[in-house]
Amino acid sequence: MASKEPTHVLCAVEPNDEAADTVQIAAEFARQRNGDLTLLHVVPPMWQPYADLNFTPVVEAQVALEEDLIKHARDTLESLAHKADANCKDIIVTRGNPVHEIVEHAEELDDALIVMGVHNRRGLRRLIGSIAHGVLNATDKPILLTHASDDQNTSYETVLIAVDASSAANDVLRHARNFIDHAKKVEVITVVPSLAATMGSLHASAFSTAWPLQDMQGEMAAATRDTVSAAAAEVGIGADAVTVIEGDPAHEICTAAENQGADLIVMGAGQRNIVDRILLGSTAHGVLNNTPCDVYIARS
Repeated sequence: MASKEPTHVLCAVEPNDEAADTVQIAAEFARQRNGDLTLLHVVPPMWQPYADLNFTPVVEAQVALEEDLIKHARDTLESLAHKADANCKDIIVTRGNPVHEIVEHAEELDDALIVMGVHNRRGLRRLIGSIAHGVLNATDKPILLTHASDDQNTSYETVLIAVDASSAANDVLRHARNFIDHAKKVEVITVVPSLAATMGSLHASAFSTAWPLQDMQGEMAAATRDTVSAAAAEVGIGADAVTVIEGDPAHEICTAAENQGADLIVMGAGQRNIVDRILLGSTAHGVLNNTPCDVYIARS
């Protein structure tokens, strides 16, 4: 069953200047869809030194520091919301495990999109394996991962949609409609594996004569193009915008995004079963580690 299109935006950010771009994007997404916006910051548990000794002065200092962090975070988020001209339904600053709290608040909303900011300009290397990766693996909500940029816009002008020929492509393309209407250029890419590389040394043996891999590769690419073009047509994207490439999916998606100057990659990552977690560690994980732009992870 296809998930609902997100209308409530849960924006999880750090209370710093870099968060301004993320809040701007989240606020614009909510405005365009007449949705609600919630800003969230989670103060992680602080280490308690000498806890076994019940060293009261240290504990009191820790509590005071946490209170200061919470007040600073709330003041900063309120300022960011004001600068973004965002009509926030709620501003939440809470203590706890960031992954758990972000997922918990998102799960309470029936149709939420999670928007998270990351600090580095290329990919999520500083966060993969921690907060961003934890949230990706722990929820089936769609996620938009953004990073600060000197020329960041609140709308994406060039959108690259990465799909395969499975039924999940329809859901990814349906989610992509949230960005298509405001984009100047939309491209769809699907990457088919190299049969020669998959078969390895067999291609150089007698099998290459009896089993024409090149012909099979061409037929697979043609069938994939037809399937993806039909799905793209349902959301108003013409066949001329569909490109089928042979190679490694993560590498080819990132290369295409860089070559086209994409502002956003839209792709899927499935549900929270063990197979999808493994796949998240390959194609989606590979894209997230090397992306030249923001990434929207759609869920089917």
